[in-house]
Amino acid sequence: RATVFVLDVTQADFHTLETSIRGVAEDTGGTYGSAFLFPERVVSQLRQQLSGHYVIAIDRGTAPDVHGRLRLALRDIRGEVNFRPVRLNPLR
Repeated sequence: RATVFVLDVTQADFHTLETSIRGVAEDTGGTYGSAFLFPERVVSQLRQQLSGHYVIAIDRGTAPDVHGRLRLALRDIRGEVNFRPVRLNPLR
C-alpha cells in the first residue's frame, strides 16, 4: 500500500532495470524520473508531487453502481493526478 516515486540517478540515457522500475512507479500511483540530463528539474518535480495530497473516500452506500476501474481527474484547476489503480467491486 505504498506509493513509489523513483528518482533514477543512473548516469545513462537508458538501462536494463528502467522498464521494471517505471512499472513499479506506475502500478503504485507514483512516478519515475531520470536525473541523468536535468537533475534539478526532476528533483523539483518530485518536490512538488510530494508537497500535498488529497484523501479520496467513497461511500459505497451512496456511490453510483459503478463496475470496473476508478478514474480521477481535476476540474477547473491545472495539475496532475497520481493514484494507485483500484478496482471497485459491487456491493454484496
